[in-house]
Amino acid sequence: MNPFTDAILPLLLIALSGLGLRRIGFFTPERRQALEVTAYYVLVPALIVSRLARADFGADLLGPLALAVLVPVFSIPPLLLALRSALRRPPFWLQGPALPCTLQGIIRNNVFITLAIGQAVMGDRGALLMALAAMFNMPAANLLSVGALVHSGHGGRGTFTRALRALATNPLLLATAAGLFLGLSELPLPGPLLRGADMLAAGVLPLIMLAVGAGLTWPALRGGLTPLIFASSFKLLVMPAMGFLVARMLDAGPELTFAVVLFHAAPAAAGAYLLARQLGGDAELMAAMVSVQTALAALTMPLVLALTGGLLV
Repeated sequence: MNPFTDAILPLLLIALSGLGLRRIGFFTPERRQALEVTAYYVLVPALIVSRLARADFGADLLGPLALAVLVPVFSIPPLLLALRSALRRPPFWLQGPALPCTLQGIIRNNVFITLAIGQAVMGDRGALLMALAAMFNMPAANLLSVGALVHSGHGGRGTFTRALRALATNPLLLATAAGLFLGLSELPLPGPLLRGADMLAAGVLPLIMLAVGAGLTWPALRGGLTPLIFASSFKLLVMPAMGFLVARMLDAGPELTFAVVLFHAAPAAAGAYLLARQLGGDAELMAAMVSVQTALAALTMPLVLALTGGLLV
């Protein structure tokens, strides 16, 4: 079996188990929320801090990684606007409150899935690189998404202030900042503290994938399949290709190039739906994009990673 499939298939089976447990009534909405909150506020931050605190990285890694993550992200807004201008009758998903959702469906990443698959495919080094990539992606993607909502007239007053406040208190970004500080400062940490963080981090991969599977739903497809095919194709195929090209142009090396492709190949984050719902976007369309991309990623991620691995040999 393909080595990437060897690493990813067990995670997909766990996700299907989560879906099955929800279907038989075990994962009630309350239990699913408790699982997601525990993973988001405790387990994933512990994984990030434990990996970054003992990691070996420097500016020679952070610079190329930042560019390979951010260049594709910042390329999408002008591409969408150019496409809208080129069409005589732009579809609804390139206008009004739906446009920011299309943007979110392409530039935002499910950090849970990237961390889980990064750890599975590349070990601790993969978790480290995914955490650093998320550190660059999350602020940029959130602010671009909020900016699109404001520009379309659906963000409301104080939108940027709320977005900045949410970013400042985001547990994943706080954990990344703490881990970076500990790793760069090389402060000696008590052994029991690190072992405790490792014990918390050890359970994060299966719990993340259980939560992902339990949250999968088949959404209403308003407007047909076209917006979902467009956003999913860009997110799951075009974004990894753009990341690959940028990394190769920067001569980033096989490991970093592979990590960048893996990061961009993940589906859109579920948080995109919450942002769309809270700030007046097309929440129904956003929910459809997130659900469909999460399901399709089970097929596209092994394919993209296998192709990338072959090109880097």
